[in-house]
Amino acid sequence: MEIKRKKITDAEIFGTEMELCDKVLSLCEAHAGEFEEIGYGLDVEFGQKEDESQRSYADLVREEGKRYDAGYVSRALVTVRRAKTEDELAQDERIAEENRLAMEAAQDGEQAEQLENDETLRISEDALRRAVAFTEVMLVRSYKSFWTEWISICDGLSDMERDLSEFLGSLRER
Repeated sequence: MEIKRKKITDAEIFGTEMELCDKVLSLCEAHAGEFEEIGYGLDVEFGQKEDESQRSYADLVREEGKRYDAGYVSRALVTVRRAKTEDELAQDERIAEENRLAMEAAQDGEQAEQLENDETLRISEDALRRAVAFTEVMLVRSYKSFWTEWISICDGLSDMERDLSEFLGSLRER
C-alpha cells in the first residue's frame, strides 16, 4: 500500500509496523512445529535502516518515536536452518570452552577482543552453513519521489506464507 507521507502519522506507521511484526511471528509459530518434525527450524530476524545507503540492517527498534524520513526501510527475514546434530552440539560446547579459556588467558584487551570476534564469526559461519532457505518481506519503506514523500506499507504476508509452504513441501521430499 502506498500512501502520501503527510496523510499518515508516525504513530500510525509505527502501529502498523508492529502489527506486521506480530503477524510474521504468528506465521512462523504456526509453521515451526511442521519444520521441527522434519529436522529444521525457523529463525526470524527483523531489521531496519534509517537510510537506504546503510550497508546492513540494524535491529528493529520496537519503541515509539522513530523517524520515518525518506530512506527508512524495515524488513522481516525468515531463515530455514537445519537443526544441529548431537556431534555438532558437543563440538560447539568444546570449542566455546576452549575459546573461553583462551580469552581468560589473553594477555591484553586487543587479543581478547580478537578472540571474541573470531568466536562471533565462527557462530555466524555455522548458522550460514546450516541455512537452507530464506524468505524476506519489506514491512515499511519511506521514500521521496520528486517533491512528494511516500510511505509504502506491506499489504500482507501471503508471499511469505506461500514461500514457507513451498520450503516445507520441498524439504519433506528430501
